[in-house]
Amino acid sequence: MNPGDRLVINLAGPVRVDALSLTVDSEGKIFIPNVGAVTVGGQPYGNLHHLIEQRVSRVYRNFTLDVSIGQLHGITVYVTGFAATPGSYTISSLSTLVNAVLAAGGPSSGGSFRSIQVKRAGVLVSDFDLYDLLLRGDKRGDVPLQNDDVIYIAPAGPQVAVIGSVNNEAIFEARPNDSLGAVLAYAGGANTVADESRALVLDSVKSTGGWEQLTLAETNARPAKRGEVVRVLSAVDTAKPLEQLPVLVTVSGEVRNPGHFYFAPGVRLSEVMAKAGGLTSSAFAYASVITRERIKLQQRDSFRQAVEGVQLSLTAGPITDASRTHPLDPAELTAVQSLASQLEHLVPDGRLVLDLPVSATALPPDMVMENNDTIYVPPKPTFVGVFGMVHSPASFGYDGSLTVGDYVAKAGGISKLGDKSQIFVVRASGAVLAKGRGRFAGGILRQPIYPGDLIYVPINPDRGRAWARVRDLAGVLSGLGVTAAAVKGLTN
Repeated sequence: MNPGDRLVINLAGPVRVDALSLTVDSEGKIFIPNVGAVTVGGQPYGNLHHLIEQRVSRVYRNFTLDVSIGQLHGITVYVTGFAATPGSYTISSLSTLVNAVLAAGGPSSGGSFRSIQVKRAGVLVSDFDLYDLLLRGDKRGDVPLQNDDVIYIAPAGPQVAVIGSVNNEAIFEARPNDSLGAVLAYAGGANTVADESRALVLDSVKSTGGWEQLTLAETNARPAKRGEVVRVLSAVDTAKPLEQLPVLVTVSGEVRNPGHFYFAPGVRLSEVMAKAGGLTSSAFAYASVITRERIKLQQRDSFRQAVEGVQLSLTAGPITDASRTHPLDPAELTAVQSLASQLEHLVPDGRLVLDLPVSATALPPDMVMENNDTIYVPPKPTFVGVFGMVHSPASFGYDGSLTVGDYVAKAGGISKLGDKSQIFVVRASGAVLAKGRGRFAGGILRQPIYPGDLIYVPINPDRGRAWARVRDLAGVLSGLGVTAAAVKGLTN
């Protein structure tokens, strides 16, 4: 309590006093009629009842007492040093150090959170660490203030940055004896996905030297220094072996129980298909599509490199055909550049080509599945597609007795621009049947055809001068994981 504060006292018993208002005088005293003076100045509010009750008991017996605050006159304190807004402040006489610091806007950008001093008549009363309150919720070091107290906020001490997989990335002020481990604790410690086996430390003050690797345990013995940066790495960024990764697989199409299924690491395809209820009677296992994220990324890199090579080949000058030395005319060059632009929008699908016979009734049981694999089992198709340089490109009903040549004949035969020697077939399984790919007798036109196959007849480079450099393009794309539909659409 301080001079000018007002108390309200109620007394019942041998004498009755209702709502007696008493003001603390300049000497810190109040005067109770028939009782006398009671010194309350400098006393915490929590002590007032006992103090006044003890004084009244000298005069009266068997009474009840109630003491409350009527009005607080306020006190003046001075906030100095590295405060956001230093100056004198009139605050409640019940205020504490933290109240005054917050009233001054807290420490400035160069002010310390670790050393906030209260001086009373030139004597140090308290040196408060604001981190105790902000980071630990501990207010025990907060002290009540008195009139004319001086609060001094010291300059900031050594600062250390903490980044990466921690709960609170920030720049923290270290005390003289703090370790890097203590600074990590200020950041809330490593988060759930952190790699607790290592942390990187960079001394940004030194002009030389790079990141130093420590375990989190070693940071507890390493003194924190001004300008250091501590980075806790994430375990998510580390590729783990397959046997440690849980697996989510999506199964759709001709299965009895399609859906998303979650498995322990190392699950095999047979277990996945059993969970999906097995294949239906309409399933065409030979054409099943299994896609994998890891394969898609590999195909994407290979495809990007192939596209860059094609673009360089198509656009570098002078652009000539295989047999002539004169450049392409503007219309041909525009067509070539359009093709290069279309290539950039094709995306490999990450498909795994299964080595199954066309009569297969099940998928390979021992294949180990990976996280985010997808499995699509289609129904048996009833058509065969013939596209490219034929007279009537179309899809035709499947007839197992016919060959590749028979279906080309159904499409009106090869046009004048077609290249008979470079015909290729994209099987429903994703495999490619082409000249130079595998051995077969009698040429590709005599090969059997399977349901869902796509036959493509490319342009003869000797007939179409602009395409001399891309005669094998469609076959290359299909080998890099581009779907048959994309090959068809592009080459059309």
